[in-house]
Amino acid sequence: MRMVQASLLRVNNGSGTAKEACVLDELLWAHATAAHCLEHVRVRPAPYGLELVMFLRSETEAGAVARAHALLAVARLPLRTLGYTVGTAPPPDAHL
Repeated sequence: MRMVQASLLRVNNGSGTAKEACVLDELLWAHATAAHCLEHVRVRPAPYGLELVMFLRSETEAGAVARAHALLAVARLPLRTLGYTVGTAPPPDAHL
């Protein structure tokens, strides 16, 4: 099993909420197929949106990253509808 991290940025630059984290967790499970090899999801609110960690079955890191990208691609439209996009989290001191 491999761990892949991703940052979900709120389109309007706000913080994520615990409720949105729960919704995103359910959204990912709803869109995951056997081909994604998803084992576990952890979503937490962050100052920039949501912090996502996915655990996927894969022999290699590259394979896990490819599966995570594929799952996020399938969920991209619903994510956008919720006000999120996949991106790079700002550095911790960016808000100073």
